[in-house]
Amino acid sequence: MYKCNFCGREFEKFQSKGAHIIACKRNPKYNEFKELKICSLRKWKKEKFVKQHGVLVNKNKICCNCKKIFLIKEFEYDNKEKYFCSTVCSHSYSTKENRMKINEKISISMTGKEFTEREYRKCPICKENFRIKKTLLNQTCGNKKCINELIKLKNKGKTGGYREGGGRCKGEWYESPIAGRVYLGSSYEVRYAKYLDKNNINWKRNKDYFLYEYQGKERKYYPDFYLIDANEYTEIKGYKTEKDDAKWKYFPHKLTVLFNEDLKELETAHIASVL
Repeated sequence: MYKCNFCGREFEKFQSKGAHIIACKRNPKYNEFKELKICSLRKWKKEKFVKQHGVLVNKNKICCNCKKIFLIKEFEYDNKEKYFCSTVCSHSYSTKENRMKINEKISISMTGKEFTEREYRKCPICKENFRIKKTLLNQTCGNKKCINELIKLKNKGKTGGYREGGGRCKGEWYESPIAGRVYLGSSYEVRYAKYLDKNNINWKRNKDYFLYEYQGKERKYYPDFYLIDANEYTEIKGYKTEKDDAKWKYFPHKLTVLFNEDLKELETAHIASVL
């Protein structure tokens, strides 16, 4: 640890201590370092801007509000006009009368210029007409509720349901001589699929859903395997939750739930039968 000689603050790195000493307010040379830092920063900024954009030019301008002459420093590239000597003058100048004059100048300068044509469209959600540019592809009136409803209608039937790789666990593809090429969601499922193939049990990956209720909402449950000859579903689990209890409570068919210990027992029984 490195300790500051002035304030006693500790640092893990020597470079951090060196940077702190320059900015330490208890350092007797703090003001000298501060002035040196500001001067060097201003010099660096000035050199950078001059290198990129050109030479600095001093100009005398008359403030539009207080009519005083003030000096400004501009670069030759700078096309932005400065009308006020301070922010106080700029804020006090923006009155209703001056605003009307500015609007008249803008309207005169904009006369004769072409604008994109607009048209009326009907929102498919709220059935109200809205005006919009022809070039835009907006289909709704712009209300958030209408936009969300339109997204729901477009995605209806495209979202939800069984999706390969949609679970939490890292899955993999498995080539089965019985079920073919199937996607299994976890290593436990792969172990069970191998057990079924070794015992010549007719099975397939289940893609049908069954409805159940949980926390006042209707949800979909997809068991992992379907044993065709036995007309039985199998679920492979690593652990059990309250949601699982709700799934199994409302399940209308025969269901077998297997955990890691159950898989080990099946594997050992199969090895014993082979030996």
